[in-house]
Amino acid sequence: MGGIAPGVILDVDGTLYSTSSACAVALRQRHREIFIRTTGLDGDDGMREYARLTDRYGLALVGAAIVNGHDVDAVLGAAHDIDHGTLIDPSPGLRRRLTEVPGPIIAWSNAPSAHVEGVLVALGIRETIDAVVPLERFRNHPKPSRRSFSVALEHLGRNPSQAVLFEDSPSTLKRARELGMATVAIGLDAAMDYPDIDAALDAPRVRGMLGLGPPG
Repeated sequence: MGGIAPGVILDVDGTLYSTSSACAVALRQRHREIFIRTTGLDGDDGMREYARLTDRYGLALVGAAIVNGHDVDAVLGAAHDIDHGTLIDPSPGLRRRLTEVPGPIIAWSNAPSAHVEGVLVALGIRETIDAVVPLERFRNHPKPSRRSFSVALEHLGRNPSQAVLFEDSPSTLKRARELGMATVAIGLDAAMDYPDIDAALDAPRVRGMLGLGPPG
C-alpha cells in the first residue's frame, strides 16, 4: 500500500457486533414486522416476495416501500427503530483498537444514518470514525454495487489498493477483492477469517495490513 496509511472501511451490522447478539435478533424481528406491515405478506408468500424484491431492488425493504406506495425513508426508519443503548454494550476495547489505526476510518452500511449513528454511539466508538456513509448516500445502488464502493472510497480518500474492508457479507467481500481491496472477513462461520472485530484487530496479519505493531 506504499507510504500512505491505508484507510479502513467498517461494515456495521454483523461486523461491529455479532449476528447472534441481542441487537441483531431485535433488528431481524423488527425488519420482519415492517416487511409484513408494508407488503401484507407472511409465510411462504412473504418469503417469495422478499426474495423477488431483493433481486429487483437490492434491498427487500426498499422494494417493498416502492411497490406498495410507501415512503422509503419512513419504512427504513421504522425497520431500524430499536433501542441501541439497551441492546448494545459499550466496547472500550474496540475503541482503543480503532484509536490506534493511523489511517482514516469510515462506517459504511446499507442501513439508514440514524441506525448507523446509534450503533456507533452505543459502542462508544463514534469519535474514532472519520465519516459515516449510510444507505442514503447510495440508496439506488446498495452494497455490494460498484457505486456503493465508489461512494465509500470517495469518503475514505483512498483508492481500492489503499483500503481495508472489514465485512461479514460474502458477496460484498467478493466484490471488494475484485476491485483490488484488502479484506477482513468477520463472522462465526468457518469460512470467515475472524469471529469478531476485536479478534481481527488483534491479529498480526491484520495489524500488519494497517501498519500497526504487535498489540500492546
